Amino acid sequence: MLIENEKLNIEEFKSLAPTLNWLKLPRKLGPNHTEYFYSSKYEDSSTIIKVTIRPSLWMSVSESFKNRMPMDGSIPKPDYKGPVVEWGSYAEMAIDESVLNKIKEWAKPPANVPTQTMTW
Repeated sequence: MLIENEKLNIEEFKSLAPTLNWLKLPRKLGPNHTEYFYSSKYEDSSTIIKVTIRPSLWMSVSESFKNRMPMDGSIPKPDYKGPVVEWGSYAEMAIDESVLNKIKEWAKPPANVPTQTMTW
């Protein structure tokens, strides 16, 4: 598990981070001032991991497990026919420039998607 007792397992995150698809998302504050968010999401058949790094050097990590029991997050028995949910945890921590610089190496700008505009 990546998060245990609301604490990030740093060694496991270090091994996972290079395999994630990092996006560099701009936040334009003025004509000559742009900051960036860095975001990543990983999903497989049993796990969802979302990571966001804000310009203020705070990182949030959420880890969710699919198809869990609603009351306690345990794995349902094979013959269980009731509702299941995603069950997980969240951690937030300050990072330093060395972490941000490593993420910058892996980050790519998002694909050029035209902006959709709605008016009444």
